[in-house]
Amino acid sequence: MKKGAVMGNHYHTKGKVCFFLINGEAEVVAKNVKSKTKLTKLKLKTNEGVIIGPYEAHAWRFLKPSTFLVLKSLKYNNKKSDLNEHKVMEGK
Repeated sequence: MKKGAVMGNHYHTKGKVCFFLINGEAEVVAKNVKSKTKLTKLKLKTNEGVIIGPYEAHAWRFLKPSTFLVLKSLKYNNKKSDLNEHKVMEGK
């Protein structure tokens, strides 16, 4: 990803997501939309990651050019997606 790019701004109702930064730097923002907990902000550097659970709206902003890995607990199904848009961070 290029520096400044934003990815996410959604949550999953069933699946978990593991985001691992292979190299670079990113800011992660998450908020549980069910319990309405406060916004959580983390800064990830090379070889760091985070696991996002169901109903945790999330987004990443890349602070440096970055390479990352995303693992999902459920296979994506376009006809029956558990993905729901929910903005937690500005940008594209």
